[in-house]
Amino acid sequence: MTKLVLVGPAEIRTWLRVSRQRAYQLISREDFPEPYQVLQMGKVWDIADVERWIRTHRPWLERPDRPNRLGARPGASGVPGSPAPSPAAAAAAAARRPGRPGRPGPADGAARKGRGRQGQAP
Repeated sequence: MTKLVLVGPAEIRTWLRVSRQRAYQLISREDFPEPYQVLQMGKVWDIADVERWIRTHRPWLERPDRPNRLGARPGASGVPGSPAPSPAAAAAAAARRPGRPGRPGPADGAARKGRGRQGQAP
């Protein structure tokens, strides 16, 4: 028996490499598959239906040589069923994210002092 894999708007957005707003535009289209289920937290789709839609309407995303906007190769997208990135790639990606441990900068928030509106005391 095949295991059912469901995806939500966040996974679809990552997979399609689009903004949150664009993802919602696409999933609202008439030709996008009907949701598998509408939950209190939102809609979810069967991954097979979404894959079929992508093959039909976004065939360039299926090319294995196409990097995304950030230069990552397919498989590093976070889509269920994709292979995980290598430990070195994951560490490099984590180092680029703001607000992560090991990032240089003031730990006590000193850089924020005095950022109020002009003429106001901090």
